Parts: sequence; structure tokens; C-alpha cells
Amino acid sequence: MKFRRFVWILFVFVLGGFLGHLVHRYSRDSKSTEQFIEWSFTTKEVHAKRAVYPMSSFIHNGSKDLTRSGHRPRMEGRSGLSIKKDLSIQFRNYTTRKVFLNCGGTYPWTVDLFLDTYPAANEFEIITFLPDKTYAIMYYDFPNHTIHAPVVVSTRNGTEMKNIKGFGYGAAVTEEISFLDIGQWIKDVFHEDDHVVLKLESDHEKEIINYIVKIDAVEHIDKYYSATKNLDILDHAKGKFKVKGIPVEYWDSKAGNYGDFDKHNPTRIPGGGEYIKSCKIKSKPENFVLMLYASYPSTRVIRAINMLQRFFKGSQHPVTVFLPVSYFHNYISESHIIFESCNVGLFIPDDKNFTQDVLGGYCWMRNLAVVAQRRFDTFQKVVQYLLIPEGMSEVSVQKLVNDRKFTVFKASREISGLIRKTEGGKTLTINDFRQNAEEYLTIDLTKEGADYLALYMVRRFAPRLSPLSDCLGNQS
Repeated sequence: MKFRRFVWILFVFVLGGFLGHLVHRYSRDSKSTEQFIEWSFTTKEVHAKRAVYPMSSFIHNGSKDLTRSGHRPRMEGRSGLSIKKDLSIQFRNYTTRKVFLNCGGTYPWTVDLFLDTYPAANEFEIITFLPDKTYAIMYYDFPNHTIHAPVVVSTRNGTEMKNIKGFGYGAAVTEEISFLDIGQWIKDVFHEDDHVVLKLESDHEKEIINYIVKIDAVEHIDKYYSATKNLDILDHAKGKFKVKGIPVEYWDSKAGNYGDFDKHNPTRIPGGGEYIKSCKIKSKPENFVLMLYASYPSTRVIRAINMLQRFFKGSQHPVTVFLPVSYFHNYISESHIIFESCNVGLFIPDDKNFTQDVLGGYCWMRNLAVVAQRRFDTFQKVVQYLLIPEGMSEVSVQKLVNDRKFTVFKASREISGLIRKTEGGKTLTINDFRQNAEEYLTIDLTKEGADYLALYMVRRFAPRLSPLSDCLGNQS
């Protein structure tokens, strides 16, 4: 009799749990559309592909520029068996997410830097909270990216009228700005198994850090980047997050740098590295080095490369072609042609913003090389040679050589002016272009007729062309 009573009680308990689960799911689903409405921009119309994350009690600002979409949050937890708060039992599957939270700032430099240099960045969902909506249009073309604007991350929810001098505004205007309780939002939206990288740029960073730790939102964060230039605030963040084992690094989007950049993007070159300004080939003084380069991709450049490829017939020749990162972005399918026949290096275009900025110039060149390396990986090649313009900071270049082990060539004798002579059918001699025995020669493939000049040079002077490697180790 006691055993039957126990079985009956157990049956009633399980049945009650099951019915409670149904009531819980029905109640939650029926309220989801009303409860989780938000205002947001989602770049490239990706609403249909992935969820837009709810802001819970966040109040939208009613801007006519924003689009409306309501979605239910993913709060199921990890896969397996769970017991809900209403004692219902539920089996579920949950795929962990990788998310980069970009909080604060103006220009989209942070997103550019993240996508260009962060490992497996294409696997991350990027969410930006932007205080000034006039910058929002600059973010539209980023993939897998959602932007909320104007939103200030804070320790509370609400709205406030503020004077904003937006991008392109002649004078400040008064606008309603929304405040988002970022700590509670993180807890509501993400599971502890998700991989969340938080970058924060705020005048109230210390207050937000304390709040995130206080309400245990820190349990949902895997890495923290601070955009502050105040070392006291950075140390404060490290102290608060250290007990949870969360790494804290600085983030400088303007310089294009962050604290663990080299850890995520180690150099691929085992050793060496030189800054080469001249090339005297001691063993063969009659020989010289020929470099072809393009400052931007174009059909003319493609035509020149194709012509040389047909001439080389797939065999390796001692000619190096320096191409910009944009070439490998736009013509990745054609890139295999040049790798089959020549050495390939990276051309660093002239940018006056970084000419004499030591840190900015270094980071800019380094980042371009990191982006190019991802394309070189397709062909199992390593970015080793760089061609830089005149005027780049010597300190920046030397740091690039010392820290990243690149071999950097400074722009030398440009012979593209001889195009007209070759087109006229006249024979070129060494005296036409070579006055200094230590100069290496360059041809700008973007110039009209440069393809003819390049073909002429490699055909006529093939026996006297030397590879770049002959220049190494000869610098005084």
C-alpha cells in the first residue's frame, strides 16, 4: 500500500511538472512579441538570417531612421537536461555563440580593426551601441553586424535629452538619447557558455565595471577591452576582472592596435628582417633587381600580370611583384597566377596620415601585412617582403623590421618614364635607366604601357636579373 501511494505521488509530481512546463512555454511565447520589441539598425538586412538581440526593458527612442523588429532571446542554456524555475523538465539543444560587443565610439575603426585582425572574426556576431546616430550610416556595410543608435551603455535604462553636435552638423541639436543597462542586458541575452568579447569606451567606465561585477554580469564575459587612455582605469578593470580570470587589454582603434595583438597575430617569419635602401650584388656586379608594383588594383594591372604569366609559362623567374591588400581582396581568384611565376610582396601605399606618426605608421603597415597574410594563406605563402613609399617614418619601419621580421624595401629608381621609348620600338640599354650600380629598379604597373615595359625588361635582360634574396645581408 505504501509503495502504491509513493508511485501515485511520483506520477502526480511528474504530471504537474509537465503541465507547468506547458503553461510556462505558452505564457512566455504569447508575450514575446510585445516584451522584446527594440529599435535597431541591422546591416545588410540580416534579420532573416539571425536573431536581433532583445534589450529587455530598454526603451527605444522613436527615431524615424530606425527599423522595428521584435525577437525572442536565446535563453535556453546549454544542451542537455534542465529543470526550469517552474520545476518543469526540458531537453534542449543550444549552440554557443561568439559575440563582439562594441560599446561607444564614433567612427567604425573598431569594427574595421576587429574584422581585419582578430582571429576567426568572421565567426563572431558584432553588436554596436553607438551614442551618436549620425555615425550609424558608416556601419551599414559590415557583415553579421547589428547597430543600436543612439544608445549610451550605462548602469540604468531610460532616456535623456542631450545636446549633440553630430557628424556633419553645423551646430549642436537637442535629441533624446537612450540609456541601456548593459550589465543586465548581457545577463538577459547571453548564456555563460557563449564567448563574449566586450569593448567599452565610456566616460563612466569605472562605474560600469563596478556594476557589471556587482550584478555578476561578469560571468557572461570572456574578455574585456578598455578604450581608455587612463592607466588608473585600466588597472582598476584588471583588478576587478582578475578574480574571475577574465583577461583585460587596452584597445586603441585610432592607432589600430590592441593589447594582445601580437599574441593573436604572431609573425610567420622565423628570423632575420632587414631595411633595404640599396642593393649591390657583389658576386655579380653586372646584375640588378627588378621590382614591379601596383598602388591599386585595376584591369591594367591584371593584364600586365597575365601577359607576364604567359611569357613565364609557369616557371619561376627572378622578378618580384608588390601588390596592395586591395588586390588580394578583389582579385583573389586571379592571385594564383602571379604566385606560380614570381615572388610576391606587399605594397604599402602612401598615406600622409601615418608618414611621421611612429606608432600609427607601424601599426598601419603591420595591420596591412596581417590582412594580406590571410590571403597568402590560401596559397601556403608567407608575407615577407614589403615595398614602402618615400617619407615613411624611419623609426616605424625599423620597428616593423625588428618586431615582425619583415624585409622592407624603400622605394627606389622608378623607370616607368621609359614606356614611350619601348613603345616606339627603340632598344634600351643599361645607360638608359641605370646610373647607380646599387639601385634596384621599379615599374609602376598602373601606368599606361607599363605592361609592355615590364615584358620588355624581363625578356631583354633576363640573364642579368637577380632575385631579391641577392640583396639580403649586404646593408652597411
